[in-house]
Amino acid sequence: MLFSSIRTTLIVFTVTAILIASFSVLTFSIIEHENLYREAVKSDLNGLSENMANDLVALMIHQPDPFELAALLLRLDRYDNVKYARI
Repeated sequence: MLFSSIRTTLIVFTVTAILIASFSVLTFSIIEHENLYREAVKSDLNGLSENMANDLVALMIHQPDPFELAALLLRLDRYDNVKYARI
């Protein structure tokens, strides 16, 4: 007989319920953290791209110098989430 007493059965069920609840909370927390991180990165990059666009407009009003444009785009190197930049 696997469970010899009511006490053992209750302990096994309680521990199982606690483990399932803990795993569920941990899984939900990880998913929510990923969603919040994506939103934060997206909003940061949207603001960054808007600021860069304003800087580029000022440069491109006159004859744009390719060196100045490249130097402006090189400011994006410090951002890990920026994969490429194109004008």
